Amino acid sequence: MTPCLGLPMGGYDLREGVSTGILKPLTASLVLFEDPITNRRAATVVLDLERLGLVGSESIKDRLENAGILGESVLVLATHTHSS
Repeated sequence: MTPCLGLPMGGYDLREGVSTGILKPLTASLVLFEDPITNRRAATVVLDLERLGLVGSESIKDRLENAGILGESVLVLATHTHSS
């Protein structure tokens, strides 16, 4: 998920140049919830990103639907902190 070196970095408009190194790789986490009575599942996906567009969010939901989790039961979050 961590971009390749040499790409522009977001988050600070006055930044000049491109990325030159990786201090810490970006992460993605998934928490899966399952109701033991109905077997219905829901998921929360947390991405270490500054932002995620609708296309990216829908792509994640589509992949989880292929695994049997309804897209309406998926919460996708982009959170970027400098302490994660």
